Amino acid sequence: MKRIQAPRNVKTVFQQSPKWCLSGIIQVGNGSYKRSPLFARRRNDMTMANNVRKTAQTTRFVASFSAAIGVWLAAITMGLAFFSFSASAQQPKPDAATLQAEIDKLFQEWRELLKVAAQHKIDYLEQDRAQSVANRKKFETAFDNALRKKMEIENKLIEKLDIVDKPDETLLRMVKSIAQDLFIQERMERCYHISKKLLQFTPDDDDVLLLWGGSALVTNRFDEAEKFRLELGSLISGLPENIRYLYESDLTELRTQFAKEQEKRDAEAKANDLPRVLIRTTKGDIVVELFENEAPNTVGNFIFLVETGYYNRELPFHRVISGFVAQGAEDKTGQPYYTIFDEHGSPNDRPHFTYTLAMARMEQANTAAAEFYITFCPLLGLNQRYTTFGRVIEGFDVVDCLNRTAKRDKDGQEKPVKDVVTDKILLAKVLRKRPHEYRPKIFNQSQPLPGLDAKAAPPAQPPDSKTTPDNKTTPDSKTNDK
Repeated sequence: MKRIQAPRNVKTVFQQSPKWCLSGIIQVGNGSYKRSPLFARRRNDMTMANNVRKTAQTTRFVASFSAAIGVWLAAITMGLAFFSFSASAQQPKPDAATLQAEIDKLFQEWRELLKVAAQHKIDYLEQDRAQSVANRKKFETAFDNALRKKMEIENKLIEKLDIVDKPDETLLRMVKSIAQDLFIQERMERCYHISKKLLQFTPDDDDVLLLWGGSALVTNRFDEAEKFRLELGSLISGLPENIRYLYESDLTELRTQFAKEQEKRDAEAKANDLPRVLIRTTKGDIVVELFENEAPNTVGNFIFLVETGYYNRELPFHRVISGFVAQGAEDKTGQPYYTIFDEHGSPNDRPHFTYTLAMARMEQANTAAAEFYITFCPLLGLNQRYTTFGRVIEGFDVVDCLNRTAKRDKDGQEKPVKDVVTDKILLAKVLRKRPHEYRPKIFNQSQPLPGLDAKAAPPAQPPDSKTTPDNKTTPDSKTNDK
């Protein structure tokens, strides 16, 4: 299996796992956030969630009971919040009244979905293996539906914030809670936009300022991050450690590199001819634009695989690590039976910013084939070591929502998450490309494939052997990050 090694100079501490907590749908951390003032008010909820999780491990009955209680408490808690909101909100305008009616209707639908999800979880935990598999699938579907309904409620609340001239404290508090949950779940692009809205009404709220400063840095808005550092530097200590590390160690370099990157993006936008591919996942659609100018062979390989239907087989995002990458398209059968030449190590390499698309490979050079990864945050430590060949231009929140399959302990050791629902690639489709044939130049081939010749001529700039990671183990996250 091809793996990406975590860089030594980036400390990643987003170690949350998708365990069920009392909210029924919110992912919580392993304790890292408890030390941050930003999430201080969530300590009791996290403690309760951990207690429920530990108790659930003792017997299947207790596990089932705690799951049911979790989702029912979610509905009750949300119901009380909406009751408080409806009672305290100012007299709405006609549009606001219509919107509130839609919110109330969505809330009722969401509560029913939680009840269905709770029952399916009890069924799959208590019944025999054959029935359990079917009920687990039903639970996963019901749970995903509940998540989508919750997102609809969030969207309506944020929409109401836009149309109300003077939002009251209750509405602001609810939207702020949404933004904090998004930050914990690493849905940074969405968190950024909501925190910017909130700052229009609460410019002196330290919690909101932290949300803005943290999400701006992670989503490549480095000029805003620099403004946050200069004007509100005293708040940086309240951010999670990996974001704090970027502020304290890498921000200047990130701004320098991104200024050059932006020049390239502006030129690409003007030319408007780079290939684009839609990647449909179980979480939604992602659109990527491919760096054919810098990595023509890698792009040629990717488009070739897309057009031959390689990715239309429900291949999993098998290695999704908080604060690091979402790696996908693992095929344990050996397909596509060849590897391609690396295209990294030159001055023209595109850096690893957030939402960068790059090729996974083994420790040895020229072992990339079909697996790729998308970054969750800037990762300067991966530059010049893996071939970057594109970037996400649509579907940022879809990337952020991919279920984390692994977490890291305090020593940086990668630990699998139990009972996680692995997201999958459902299909990939070329949206546009340049008017020429796309065929990869093959480095090594284990089976003959039509139209592909092994040992074809390498790219104009073959990789330097020095770009191979210098550690002696297979590239993974077992080494210390910082």
